[in-house]
Order: sequence, then C-alpha cells, then structure tokens
Amino acid sequence: MRTLVVVLLVMMTGHYASGDTNLPPTPRPQPTALSLLPRPQVVHVTDSEDFERVGILSSSCQGRVFLVDDPALLLTYANKRESSWDYSGRQVVVGLTKEQLKDLTLTKSGRKTQHIVGVVKSGLLGTLWQVYRNQLYTGEEVINVGTWQQNRFTRKRDLFPDKLANLHGAVLKVALFHYIPAVFIERTGNDSIVHHYGRDVDIIKVLSSILNFTIEILAVPSDELWGERLDNGSYNGMIGFLGRDEADMGSGNLYMSSHLGRLNHMTYTTSTFTDSSCFMSWVEPPLPRWQSLALPYQLETWLALLGELLLCSPFLYILAKTTSMRGEEELSNFQSVTYSSLYVFGMHFRQPQGQLPIRINTQIFLAFLWLYAIIITTGYSCNLTAFLTVTRDPPRIETIKELHESKLPVFGLGDYFKLSMLQSVNKHVRGLADKYVAVFDVSTIDRNILHGKGVGIQGYSYMKYVIKKDYTSASGRARMRILKECFASHAITVGLQRHSPLKRKFDKVIRWMVEGGLIDQWFLESVDLSIQIEKRKKKAQGIGDSKAEDMSTAGSEGVIPLGLDHMQGIFLILIICCIISILVFMAEFMLVERNRS
Repeated sequence: MRTLVVVLLVMMTGHYASGDTNLPPTPRPQPTALSLLPRPQVVHVTDSEDFERVGILSSSCQGRVFLVDDPALLLTYANKRESSWDYSGRQVVVGLTKEQLKDLTLTKSGRKTQHIVGVVKSGLLGTLWQVYRNQLYTGEEVINVGTWQQNRFTRKRDLFPDKLANLHGAVLKVALFHYIPAVFIERTGNDSIVHHYGRDVDIIKVLSSILNFTIEILAVPSDELWGERLDNGSYNGMIGFLGRDEADMGSGNLYMSSHLGRLNHMTYTTSTFTDSSCFMSWVEPPLPRWQSLALPYQLETWLALLGELLLCSPFLYILAKTTSMRGEEELSNFQSVTYSSLYVFGMHFRQPQGQLPIRINTQIFLAFLWLYAIIITTGYSCNLTAFLTVTRDPPRIETIKELHESKLPVFGLGDYFKLSMLQSVNKHVRGLADKYVAVFDVSTIDRNILHGKGVGIQGYSYMKYVIKKDYTSASGRARMRILKECFASHAITVGLQRHSPLKRKFDKVIRWMVEGGLIDQWFLESVDLSIQIEKRKKKAQGIGDSKAEDMSTAGSEGVIPLGLDHMQGIFLILIICCIISILVFMAEFMLVERNRS
C-alpha cells in the first residue's frame, strides 16, 4: 500500500482556543500519533472561512486529514471555497457517515478532486472502521476499499490509485459547434447530428480511446460559438457550458486566452495546434490586357527607346545629306527626313529594307543600328509572350499599416479579435480596433469580403481551406486572398472545466499526439474528406462539377490558346491608328479644298 505523506492536518471542533473568531486559526497541541508525521501542521477551525486563513507552512504539502466534528463546515467549504481547495492533493476525512461522504464527493470541489478517502466508524466500540474512496466520472460516488480493525487493514487495497488512466467507459460531455476546418458536423433534416469529424474531433476521439471514456456531444448554438461575456459576468456558448459544469470539455478551434476573465470559468489543456490570425481580402480584378504591350519594358527603357528614335532618325538624314554635300554619291531617299525616320522606325519592327546606303560611313551606322534593333526586338518579343498569357494584378493591400490607412472595415467573429487589437503595442493594430465590426456568422464575413465591403480576420487554416474549397477555380484563380502580414499567433487547445482533474492526463496524451505529428496529419485528412463529401452531395443532387468543366476548356497538356482578351492591345492600337489616319486624311482633304478655292 502506498504511503500517505501528510503535512497539513485540519482538526474541526466547535470553538477557537482564544474565543476570538476574527483571529486566524490557532495551532493546537499535537497528539502523540500526529507528532510522528513529517512536517505536520495542526489547526483548529470553526467556520468555513477559516480555511481561507490557514497558512500552509510547507511548500511540499501533499495531503490533508480532516477530523470532522461538524460536517456542515466541510460541506460548505467544499461547495463555496473552490479557490482554496486542494484538488490535486490527497484528502482523508474522518468523522463523516457514508451518506455525508457521498455528499462531499458531489460538491463543486469534491467532484473534481482525484483522491478523497473517507474513514467511517462502523463498530459500536470504535474498533471497526470502514474505508471508502471516491470515484471520478464512473458509477457510484464512493466504494469500499477495506476495513480498519485493531490497528490494521483486513485487506490491502490501494487507497490512492490513478483513477484517470481508465475511465471504464464513463460518459463525458463535449461542447462542439460546426467550425471548419477544425470541426465538421453533418446533420439530418431534423437537425440531429449524424456525422462529425475534423482535426479537433479526432483529438477528442483519440483521448476517449486511450483513457476509455464515451463521448456525448452537446451542440453549442450557432449564434453563440465560443461564447460572449454577459452583463451578469457569466458566459454563453462553449465557455458557458464549461463554466456551468454542463460539459466536461469543449473543442472547436479554441484559442488559449485569458480575455475577460475566461480563466474564472474554464481552463485549457496544453496546446494542440498553433494558428495565426490573418486578414482575408477579395482579389482585385487584374489589369486590362491591353496594357500588356507596354509591360515588357519598364518606363525608363521606353523613354530611352523614344530618345534613340528621336536621335537616330535625324542623324541618318544628316549623315546622308552631309555626304552628298561633299560631292560623294548617296541615295537620294536617305536625304529625306521622312524616309530616314520611316527607315529607322521600320528596323525596330524587323521590317526588311529594300534599299541600302552606298557610302561606308552610312553602312557602318546602319549595321550597328541593325544589331541594336535585333537585341531590342528579341527581348521585347520574349517578354511579350509572358505578359500576354499571364495576368497582372494591381497594387494590393498587404500589410497591417496599409490596411489601417485604408477605409476598409475589419469583420470578425465576436469581440475577441477587437480586444486583442486594443492590447497590441502596434499603433496600426490598435487603429484597426476602431474599424472592427463584430458578426456571428462566417458566411456574413465571406459575403462582405466578396462584395468588397471590407476584409475579414480569421484563423489561417480556416482561410486556406475556404479559399481552396469554395473560392478557387480549376485554373487556380482565387477570388479571395490572405494578406502577407498577419495579426498574431494563437495556441489552439481543448477547453476543460475549471480545476478539472482531466487536465494532467489530457496534457500528457496531447503531447504524444503533437510529438508524433498526428494532429497535422488529421487536419489534412479531414480537409480531403470534407471535399469528397461535398462532391458526393453535388453528384447526388445532380449538380455538375463546374471546376471540371472549366478544366476541359483550358486545352490539353496545359496549353493556353491566345484569344481576343489576350490580343486586345494590338487591336486597340490598330483602331487608334485607323482613327488617326482618317483624321489626317480629312485634314489633308480640307486643306486641299481650301487651296483650290
């Protein structure tokens, strides 16, 4: 049998030795047997509030022995003084009846205490004592583990076993709500749950398998989700279920946070997953295709090309004219400004020239001009192919500073993100809190984003899933995007009741899952499963796969044929040139008619 080390011993009688109830508990003389305990501390209390004033002398306190004279004091203490109760220590209670011991295990503190041992007097002469220990989550409140008679146990049983290693199929209630991609809940027409899966659901299932308990799902109302703090200080939603002890645990992309006194209503397990809160925006329409003709070269390059044309055209004319004035023969066409300009302009379009200069100096100039034109036109042609087939996006908001300086509101679920923003040291993040709009439905956020009414803030994993599943075409074009700069990282966890004895075991098993990489794998599997289920639903409803149809029109082997949308720029230039030609023709016609008159 394991040894119980007692360092705090509480004796309950009816009065203080000093008679002053305002004084802290007064140490009593220690009985001979109690003095044999290592580091004993004996105190005397007469009121449940006295427990609050007990100063523990040893930091290694491992247990308490209650010698009960007035059961009401202990029951009141266990029901109303939760903060000072020792939930992880070993509690030995002497002086209660079996029924009173059951009542103790059903108090707010008692039902969360792993080790409570009760010694109940059975014999009339005080020589026979029945020993009971509490049960957690399973069956009866207390069970008999032995009899103490004549200074020894009649049978040896472990008084303080590990009650959480095997919960023997006990039913534990889990507060859940549909929140993709962490929790997927499939319902029937009458709103009953028929299937649930997802990363957080898999975590609960593995916990139930290892610790041997049964899951009972409590559906959290869709308009409450994690919960909001009410005027009376309580919470609704998942946190409310845990705070009222109606659920043993809660899961659903739950952030580990102490905002607005959450820890007064619940506690958290160790982190199961790390996610970032990011901003999601709509994808702005790409720049018009006709701009593609100007994109192969930067503005500085185009200005240099224009300067070269303005210099080379008159230079060719001057060179030919000067040569002719010296009495050397040169083609008369090159002695025309118009012809020289068209000649140089045509070289830049790889237009074959029917005439060649006669003099060597002019030939040398044109030879180097040809080399220059070949390099310029080849570089332009290669880049033009890429810009004709690839769309170019306009300037976008990518940072928190740019988002703050814009007029776009930020939509999010509840007030959690707003409170987090207000606590940030970044002034731009704090500024976003002024533009924050709280909603309680993810579809409302997505709808506002698509219509360009603002941006949304959500977990990164949720955004990646939604964009891939609902807002990306077969060609890979997405209608939503995630800003490059995120807000903050958050630890995802499982919520438990405050002072829950499950925490230590849950933490241990969850660390196994994280170290083995299982949680990341479950996330990927749940995403794939949800997509398959969605496809089966569409097939059953006779809805075609629009993405597959889009893919079939994209051409075989990924070849993209150029359409009017790609070539609109050159047609636009042709139309502009035709209009200019018509205007010039009309101007010439009017000028000729005026001269005739």
